[in-house]
Amino acid sequence: ERSQAIAQLWKNPHTQILMETPYRRQKLLEELIAACPPKDSNRRALLALELNGPQEKLIRGQLTHIVNASKELEKQEFVLVLDQASRT
Repeated sequence: ERSQAIAQLWKNPHTQILMETPYRRQKLLEELIAACPPKDSNRRALLALELNGPQEKLIRGQLTHIVNASKELEKQEFVLVLDQASRT
């Protein structure tokens, strides 16, 4: 079910907001990359950590960049925003 839901995310051309437990952040990001079709490989995203907290951090860029940057981060509450699909 989870893998099917993740695959469906890529079929939606609109901006999407995802939340998951801090302990599943890296797994979610890696599953998104694995399910990503080639046409969406440059889709931009925002990883927002500890929003409104003293250690708030925002990481923007292509999803592959976010996956790599996230590996070094502590387990923190987060929100992931996937940009809308390219119209080309």
